Amino acid sequence: MNTLSYTGKLKKKYSYMEVIDHIKSFAVEKGLNFQMLTEKSILVDFGIKTEGFAFGFVQQEMVRQITKHETDEEERFLLIYDLLYGMRQFFTSFEVQDEYAVWDEYCYQKEPVKLTLLELTEEQKELTEHIDFTGCEVESVLWAIIDLYIWNRGPFVEENPGTWEDMVKKIPDERMRCRGLWEYEMVEFWIWETMAFKGKPVKEYQKDNKTLRENMSVAAFSLVENLSSVWGGSVGKKQVILRKFFEYENKKYQKVHNGAEILESKEYVLRILFTTLDYLGFSVCEKPHFPSEKIKAARFKYFDMI
Repeated sequence: MNTLSYTGKLKKKYSYMEVIDHIKSFAVEKGLNFQMLTEKSILVDFGIKTEGFAFGFVQQEMVRQITKHETDEEERFLLIYDLLYGMRQFFTSFEVQDEYAVWDEYCYQKEPVKLTLLELTEEQKELTEHIDFTGCEVESVLWAIIDLYIWNRGPFVEENPGTWEDMVKKIPDERMRCRGLWEYEMVEFWIWETMAFKGKPVKEYQKDNKTLRENMSVAAFSLVENLSSVWGGSVGKKQVILRKFFEYENKKYQKVHNGAEILESKEYVLRILFTTLDYLGFSVCEKPHFPSEKIKAARFKYFDMI
């Protein structure tokens, strides 16, 4: 049985009766039975084993309901999510949560932009062989990977790999070597030094190319948010898409791995990383020059820097 909860706040232009009329129409169309419990609440029978699906209102808010339903092989239970998805239009805020993450998967499949989690190439798999993950935090993997590519690039190329200080000093613009900026600049520096954008080396673009700059910003903010757990604001729709993609994949991972977070898997961090870059049009075209010793990921503890 899947535990499901739902609630929401109506838009000012709608009343509870319009939502109830919508629910009635849906039930009639799908051949479902329903019963008005009060003037402001309705009960729908989805024809499967449930604890009952009621929708009730107090002024402009839909009262939070917590109930359970079976997931039958005929997938009749998806009618519940068809109804909830169609109800979103009436609400300014609409919250649905369920134990099996059916809602997240349902919404993701409905969205016009879909991302597929890419498999790793042999070269990408090899990266982890040059990193020592002993004692590292899950947020450290992103920075160890980036350092692996740029430790011998940019300013201070003679510095040793594997420290925050050396990474920060590589940022060409000294004004960006400050807390709150450097993590995004580090991602952009990595892109500028080692990648192609839509098949053309990034270095061959004008630095003020609007499309390139926008996608670099989305890459920086998305990777720092999703893989380093640091949120610095939103830079557009693509970042929202990537956030939803990450949350969706994380919930899928949790279902299979007894609640473990996706960031605990080095392989999945890399898959999210390269899927993000691919979606934004970036591909690594410069291979890393591996240092003589493994980079110690445990040195990259972000919150020690703030």
